[in-house]
This record gives sequence, structure tokens and C-alpha cells, in this order.
Amino acid sequence: MTSGIGKPLAFKTNGSAPMSVRRSVGLESLGFTIAEAASTIVSVGAITLSDQIPQSVIKNVSKVVSKICIEPYLDTIEKYMDKCKIEGCKVDQTKPRDERAEKYAQTLAVYSSAILLSLWAKSLARDGMNTLFKVGGVKDTRLPPNASLGKKIMSHVPFVNWSSEKRMIFAIDEGVHLGALAYLNTKGADITDENIKSVSNILQKTFGFSKERADRASTMFNVWEVPNFVGMAAGYGTILGKHAYNWPTQHSHKKFLDIINGTAKSSHSIT
Repeated sequence: MTSGIGKPLAFKTNGSAPMSVRRSVGLESLGFTIAEAASTIVSVGAITLSDQIPQSVIKNVSKVVSKICIEPYLDTIEKYMDKCKIEGCKVDQTKPRDERAEKYAQTLAVYSSAILLSLWAKSLARDGMNTLFKVGGVKDTRLPPNASLGKKIMSHVPFVNWSSEKRMIFAIDEGVHLGALAYLNTKGADITDENIKSVSNILQKTFGFSKERADRASTMFNVWEVPNFVGMAAGYGTILGKHAYNWPTQHSHKKFLDIINGTAKSSHSIT
């Protein structure tokens, strides 16, 4: 990483001494913002390009998911779908149950895969930025080389092998994210539907997307990523709590004025 005049950027440290709260929060928040951008690009990109997956694969997966996870609980699923007011949530009662269940299964498989990929991208980008900026904190647990294949696979599942700090930041981020999502798909459904149509039209007219591809990308962006920006704001507050008050292990008080003027030191040494 270089400065505008071509010299390497150096983040000054003093051995393993902690940086100021102000600097630590600023650097980790910057990294978190970059991670959120990576997450958005991956999730929307995965949905946009999902039509490149062979239809035979999607149909086979959808049938299995439908029979095991959807059809036995279809009435309950559709009962909750009725609470969602956006256009894409409406239940088409003119179609037979098995056809509806298979459609839900296909949507679940495609969108859940995109969401998991986006969380993985956000985690990877955040860790990379914290390492680059030398932000202090607890690292995720590293598995020994002789760990079982199952443990190695599970270590890549979001939240499973993360440090308590990282779990706290992501849990608050995603919790607020889901709350905003629930609001925008119920009380704010009219706004969400209008935004989906507007963004879809832009993608079709400006980038030449087909209507189906544009609708998928726009729906993912407006239904999932717009609420994510609200969650991101909550994530910034949690990052402040981590460095200023040593969350989640304890609450160590620091004066707000000392945080602002840069004299308060982060609760975490540089790692």
C-alpha cells in the first residue's frame, strides 16, 4: 500500500503497544467498510450470474430441498410469507403445492448460497484489512494441520470458528440488518417494491441485462443489501465498544473526551 507520492504507507506502532482508540476504530471501521463492499459485490454478483448454473443442477437440488425442507412445512412457510408485503413474496395459489414448494426451494438454494458466500467474503476481507492496518484484537482459532476433514470444513462456516470479538461485531451487524430487512419487507414494502423496479429498469437500460437477470440482481440488492447498510452502522458502534470498552469480555470505562482527542488507548494490543 503506497501514499500519493509513491512511498509505502507505514502505520506507526510501538512494539506491541496499543494504538489510540480513535486510530484503532478508524482503521478497523475502514476495513469493515471495505469488507461490506466485498460482501455486496459477491452477493449481488452471485445472484446476477446464477443463471449460468446448469438448469439441470438447479432442478435436481430444488427437488431434493423441496421434498425434505419445504413441502412438509409448506403451510407454515406460506403463512409467514403472507406477512411479507413485497411483490416477490405473494403466494400464487393458482399453482399446485408441489410446484410452489419447488419454486421456494430453488429460491432458497440460490439466495442462501449467495448470502453464505457474501458472509465468507466479508469475513475474509475484514481479517485481511485488520492485518494490513495492524488493528489489535483476538485472532480466529487456527486448526492444527492434523485436524479432521469435518473440522476443517466447519472452520469455514460463518460464526463457527470465529473469535468472540468477531462474533459480537457480526452478530450485532447482522441482527440489525435482519431487523431492517423485516421492516422494509413489511411496513416499508411499497418503498422496497418501487426501488426494485427502478434499479431493475436501470440495469436493463444501462447495462443490457435481461429482465429476469435485472430483477434478480435488483431484488438481492434492495431486499438484502440495503438493510445491510443499516447493520453496518451498528457494526461501527460495536467496533468502538471493542476498542474503547474491551467488549465483549468486559466493560472498561474510558472518558469520551479522551477518545475524541486521541489520548485514550485501545483495549487491544497490536497483533
